[in-house]
Amino acid sequence: MASREGYDDDPVAVIDLGTDRYDPAVDAVARPPLSAAHRLRIAVLALVGALVLATGGAAPPAPSPLRDGYALPLTSDGQFLLTSDRLYVANQPADGEAAVTAYDLTGRPVWSVPQPADGEHVGLSAAPGLLLFMSNNPGQGLVRTTALDAATGRPLWSFPDWLTPLSDTGAALVTEDVFPPDSRVEPGDQVPPGAMLQVGPDGSAYLATSREVTARVIDLATGTALWRTSQVTAAAALPAGGGRGPVVLVGLPDGGVELRDLRTGSVRWSLDRSGAPVRYAAQVGDVLLLVWDGPDAGAAGYSADLGRRLWEQTTPELDRRHFGVCAPMICLSDPGTGVEVRDPATGAVAWRAARVGHLQPSASGLVVYDERPRRVVDPATGRTVVELTGWREAEGFPPESAPLLLRRPTDTHQTWLGLLAREATAVRTLDVVPYVLSSCQLVPGVLACHADNRELRLWRYE
Repeated sequence: MASREGYDDDPVAVIDLGTDRYDPAVDAVARPPLSAAHRLRIAVLALVGALVLATGGAAPPAPSPLRDGYALPLTSDGQFLLTSDRLYVANQPADGEAAVTAYDLTGRPVWSVPQPADGEHVGLSAAPGLLLFMSNNPGQGLVRTTALDAATGRPLWSFPDWLTPLSDTGAALVTEDVFPPDSRVEPGDQVPPGAMLQVGPDGSAYLATSREVTARVIDLATGTALWRTSQVTAAAALPAGGGRGPVVLVGLPDGGVELRDLRTGSVRWSLDRSGAPVRYAAQVGDVLLLVWDGPDAGAAGYSADLGRRLWEQTTPELDRRHFGVCAPMICLSDPGTGVEVRDPATGAVAWRAARVGHLQPSASGLVVYDERPRRVVDPATGRTVVELTGWREAEGFPPESAPLLLRRPTDTHQTWLGLLAREATAVRTLDVVPYVLSSCQLVPGVLACHADNRELRLWRYE
């Protein structure tokens, strides 16, 4: 990708040499006759070359950096989670009971427990000492999280919502939409044609769009709420930055903003601000991004403690544009014009991308992704760092993860695997494996993939 708008490659001058050559024709040059010694030398060299080829003089192929680990049965809707020392599998084989099983990385089962019977399984995640199992009740549209002891598989507690652990905090933030009571769809109500129904936290359907939320911080050791907010316009967990620890940012209806202690909910820092309430907040490095809509829609960057405003911009038509983090930058995407990549410290546009599905942060830079990964670009300039031509899938986000894992299926029921390490300038092809791989996860030195929709396979790589 060039640093100017768009993703077209720089023009390349092609010089057509045609079929005529400026060298004289072979027949036009008089060749002196070869001496007997010269003819003997040529014959000896030819014989030596033939002997070298016949005895395997070509260098042997390099050994594959992939080493087979083990395979486990896994149904097409089974889920797995790979960590640095465990492989967790949630599976319901055709001839057995649905279970969650933990394996060490040699394939030895550590424990196995029946799946919590709350409906369909939808996800696995890990927290210190815990495996979190998410299941969905299709009839009510409710998700439940069950915490299992990572060492034994023993169920510890459950919570009636989806919990996403906050890194290195032992807590999770849960937000619930608040809908106008008169917009609830009661049993037997006629729904207007084309109406878009919203699902509330209790599984009820609503005709109106939520404009406020409530938030709770959950202690992952017990599954209980540490504290909760009243109705606010936004709530976002923010990592440590700018000399402070992790906090929860809360947007107030009058436009103000608070940073609350993650464990106690007490207000640590605040910003008295009048105007449209904040609807979206995120942290990029030591910069807090605040976004609001309404007639004066816009965005602003603040220091990590809200004590200093770095920049502020009005952003017309923000309802059809979207601010987001494409670390270490921020992105403003527009379905019609593409993506503007901005410096979070100044708000200035660093570069533009006219044709792109989305930009995904990775350890090597921003991955330009539409139906497939196209290239990796320098976040600050948009300059192409690595071309990903031919690769079909990329896995390994977010940026602090292991190297980017790339997959390319073949027409012969095989898949090529490649790795792109941090600061690498080319994809390192690992090997081709005789399986169709539908999803993969990796940690340093180990990768696991769902193969042929019937098993889970693990490899070690160098």
